[in-house]
Amino acid sequence: MTAIDPRLLQHYNRELGYLRRQTAVFSEDHGQVAGRLGLDAPTNPDPHVERLLEGVAYLNARVRLKLDDQFPDFTQYLLDALYPQYVSPTPAMGIVTLTPTPGEAALIEGPQVKRGSTVFASLSTESITPVEFRTGQDVTLWPLKLVAADYLATRAAVATATGTAVGEAALRLRLEMTCDGNLADLAIDHLDLFIDGAEDVPGRLLHQLLAESYPALLCSVDRGRRNAWNVAAGSVESHGLGAEQALLPADLRAFRGYRLLAEYYAMPEKFRFIRLTGLRAGFARGERQIDIVVPLKRCVPALAAAVAIDNFRLHATPVVNLYKRHFDRVPVERGQADYLVLADRSRLQDHEIYGLTNVSAYRTGDSAGMAVQPLYARNAERGDQPLYYSLRRRLRRMSEAERRRRRESDYIGSETWIALSAPGAPGVVDDIAELAVEGWVTNRALPTRLRPGAPDLVLTLEDMANVDGVRMIRGPTRPQPPLGLGDGAWRIVSHLAPGNRGFARSDGSPDVLLDHLRLYLRDEAPALRREIQGITGLNAALVTRRASGVSRLAFERGEQLTLTIAATAFEASTAYLFTMVVARFLAEFATVNSFAEVVVKSDDGLSWRWPAISGPRPTI
Repeated sequence: MTAIDPRLLQHYNRELGYLRRQTAVFSEDHGQVAGRLGLDAPTNPDPHVERLLEGVAYLNARVRLKLDDQFPDFTQYLLDALYPQYVSPTPAMGIVTLTPTPGEAALIEGPQVKRGSTVFASLSTESITPVEFRTGQDVTLWPLKLVAADYLATRAAVATATGTAVGEAALRLRLEMTCDGNLADLAIDHLDLFIDGAEDVPGRLLHQLLAESYPALLCSVDRGRRNAWNVAAGSVESHGLGAEQALLPADLRAFRGYRLLAEYYAMPEKFRFIRLTGLRAGFARGERQIDIVVPLKRCVPALAAAVAIDNFRLHATPVVNLYKRHFDRVPVERGQADYLVLADRSRLQDHEIYGLTNVSAYRTGDSAGMAVQPLYARNAERGDQPLYYSLRRRLRRMSEAERRRRRESDYIGSETWIALSAPGAPGVVDDIAELAVEGWVTNRALPTRLRPGAPDLVLTLEDMANVDGVRMIRGPTRPQPPLGLGDGAWRIVSHLAPGNRGFARSDGSPDVLLDHLRLYLRDEAPALRREIQGITGLNAALVTRRASGVSRLAFERGEQLTLTIAATAFEASTAYLFTMVVARFLAEFATVNSFAEVVVKSDDGLSWRWPAISGPRPTI
């Protein structure tokens, strides 16, 4: 049984007060009639009349509550059909590292931990439901460890390390084999790293590696020997913006640029992954150690003493507390308009429903299920499918005991209710006895009890082959309720798919873009709010560029978007990371045979540009 909606008492008191005031007015105007009705003695009312007024007030309160719920129901149905992620909660996210088994010969082949693998988290000191995380990207396990990392702050130091005079500074990473053999045994061409650390070191490193670097060099460790060598490698690339690294489920109905914003505002660290490319030639030299040196176009003195080995993590991946499961059967009873969907009745507070993937209806005494489709699905065929469902979400109602124990920071979560309809054959619903439901769930507030580095935190991978251990280094973040509940619903509806031309105004005002970004803000994120306020201008210009990826000479017309930012609005050097995500978001609006390129100009004199991104969206 769910708790009573607290709004009902508020509406009841308001309606009862109104009835009493109106009876007093009626008594003054029509005293004789009021006396016959027992309404002429407000200080000593007739108890039967008082009960009658209270009953009417209660009925009016229920009607008022139903009217209040009509608006969110309408917007929820609309968003569920167009952008379902806005009516789903935001699950907890984190970053984990996998430690390959030392000396394991199978690592020579580079076994992969596939995207979507399950990581279980539990506490050795408490009996709680294991928290299930899914990995967000493929992780290739290599018999490698990082043994040194330093920032070369002078041209002389760079020349000594590489034998070349490229770069004003450089980042040097030293890798070493952890099993028998040498680097030539590894069929490796790229290596993914997570930029870790506190304060402003990760932000500055990310900016320099992605915006102010030359192609990397692979160098022999002993530079004093006669046969010292260096080999040109590839560039440093951002790794985490693509659909193949998404943490939230993809939906073809949804514009994927909004997924980037949702993940950034849930956990900005998710986008601090880089990929070092073109490593094969250097590794083929057949040594056990190798230096990867990334020359930089300028020196940042603050990094010289700050860069350490802990700023770079091998075999890391983002994880999200989101997984598929079969829910408990939903009993269908006559006289009810909708039914509460529960993932596990035995542990009500340990699961929260993210979304449904499959619903089947069962008649009494019939073991054959009937497929039930979403009522507002775009491809719903009314003639062929007699039974449909619609969903309604609302914040979970707490009992009085829960409200007394609750702290302000505690996560409440949401409830999901399902309603059945049969537009072509209404009698079909009366024959349904229960529903079988599958979908995505989270562990609600359980991830908030996990503390990275705590001695009682136990992390295991579903398949520990070649993995010695799992460690959480970032997060888990706090889960968040759906953005499309309550007052934010119409703001979300109003901002759907404006196109990048809709963001840029003739006067350079960024207000439309800022309104979009503010939708994802939570009250407890003042630093992210200041980042949005740091965008001071947005201008668009039509440009022509040579088409990329085409063998013949061809040109295409696109847009150059120029973002102007105030450097003082960004803490811990987060300007590059923030604008990188915003730039990719804007570029996703480009249509086929077009492109978008984004330039950022900061008021401290720095500027950077992202390569033009060809439009993935087909024209109508």
